[in-house]
Amino acid sequence: LVYAGGSATRPRIPAAGLLFQSRGALLHQLGDLSGARDAYRRAVTLGCGAPAYVGWARLEEEHGDPALAEQLFSRGAEVDPDHAPLHNARAAAAERRGQMHMARQVYSGACTRGACAALLHGWGQLELRDGKHARASALFERAATCGRGSAEDRAFAHHALGHARLRQRRLNEAHAAFTAGLALSPESSQLILGLALVHAHQRNDEAARALFSRAVRIDPRHAHAWRAWGVMEARLGETDAARQILADGLRSCRGYAPLWLAAARVEKESGHLARARRLLQDGVDDCGGGRDGPANTARGGTRGARAVSGAGLAALAAAGPGASLAEEVDASTSEQLDTSVAADVDASLAADLDASLAEEVDASLAGELDASPAAMLAA
Repeated sequence: LVYAGGSATRPRIPAAGLLFQSRGALLHQLGDLSGARDAYRRAVTLGCGAPAYVGWARLEEEHGDPALAEQLFSRGAEVDPDHAPLHNARAAAAERRGQMHMARQVYSGACTRGACAALLHGWGQLELRDGKHARASALFERAATCGRGSAEDRAFAHHALGHARLRQRRLNEAHAAFTAGLALSPESSQLILGLALVHAHQRNDEAARALFSRAVRIDPRHAHAWRAWGVMEARLGETDAARQILADGLRSCRGYAPLWLAAARVEKESGHLARARRLLQDGVDDCGGGRDGPANTARGGTRGARAVSGAGLAALAAAGPGASLAEEVDASTSEQLDTSVAADVDASLAADLDASLAEEVDASLAGELDASPAAMLAA
C-alpha cells in the first residue's frame, strides 16, 4: 500500500483507508447512509482509524443515535489516543448534547495523556462558548506557548489569545499575541484582522486602515474584515469610504447578513432611507430569505447568518430602517456562532478562526460602535 499523511509523532494512514473515508463522507453528503456506513467500516478495516470513526460518529449523531456516536468516538480514541481532531469532535458532540461536564472530561483526559496546541485551543473555545472567559484565556495562553503542535496550530492559538486579550481591553498583550501569530503565519488574513482591530481600538486609524486593506487583499472573501473596516470608516465620519468598502465586500462575499445590515445602516444614518430599504431587501434575497437563494461565497457566511436573514433581515425590511440594525447584527452573529463553532473546532482549527472573528468583530469593535447608531457616525 501507498501511505499518506503522518508526522514525526503520528502514524501514517494507508491511502486505501483514506480513500474509503473520503467515500464515506461523500456518500453521507449525498444521503446514501448505508453506503456511507459501509465505506467507513472499510476505512477502519484498512487502517484509517480515528478519522473514519469521527466521520462515522458524526453520521450517527446527525441521524438520531448519539449513543452509537459516542461508542464510535470511544473506539476511535482507543485506536489513536493522540488524535486531537477526534477529541475535539467528541467534546463538541458532548457539548451539543448539553453534557458540558463530559466535554471537559474528554479534554482533560486527552491533555493528561499529552497536551498539544490543537487540544488546548479546542478546550479554550469550549470554555469561551460557556462564558468562562478567564479559563478560556488561560487555555489559549497555554496553547500558544505549548511546544507540541504544528506552527499552524500555534498560530491559531495566538489568534484566539489575541482576541481574548482584546475582549479584556489588554491591548498591548493582544498586539503581542497577534504579532507572534503572524510570525508563524504571515499571510493569515484572520491574524491581520485581529491586529487591525487592536489599532482601531487604539485609534491608530491609518495603521488599522492599512491592515484591513491587507487582510481583504490576501482574502477577498473575508466578510468579517470588510465589515469591520466599513464600520471603522463610518465611525470616523468617512461615509463615502465606508459605503464603497461595504459595497466591495458585498461583491466579494455573498450570503453574509451582517455585511448587508452594516451597509444598510450606513445609508440609514446618512439619511438615505430608500437606499437602506433596498439594501435590506437585497440582503433578504441574497441570504435566502427572499426570491433568490444564497450564493454563500463568504468565509463567514454560515448557516446561522442565512437562518437569521430570513427572519431578521425580512423583519427589518418590513419595519423599515428605523429598526435596530445593531440588534440584528448581534442576533445574526450569535446564531452563527451557535450553529458553526462546534463543527469548526471539530473539522479543523482553521475553520474555527472565522467563528472567533465573528464574535470578536461584534463584541470588540462593531459591538462597541454599533451600540449607539447616532454615535457611530459622530466625527
